Amino acid sequence: MTRPKKEEMYRNHRITVRFTETEFSIIETAAKQANMSLASYVRTQVLKGKVQTKIEIVADVPEIKKLLAEFGKIGSNLNQ
Repeated sequence: MTRPKKEEMYRNHRITVRFTETEFSIIETAAKQANMSLASYVRTQVLKGKVQTKIEIVADVPEIKKLLAEFGKIGSNLNQ
């Protein structure tokens, strides 16, 4: 007996969208920051409306670390 096909798992439909160089560059950069392929990034944006990106700042200067900590405290206070 053969295994039944899972039709819902295949992406059979295609949508073609054209972007300007600037638009494409913005999307491509955002996909790289999210550590996603371009197709996955666009698909997630369309279906879910938002992609979480993580930006990591590396600072070895104590004053900068202190400022970043303060900004984090301010930012967490604003979200409430």
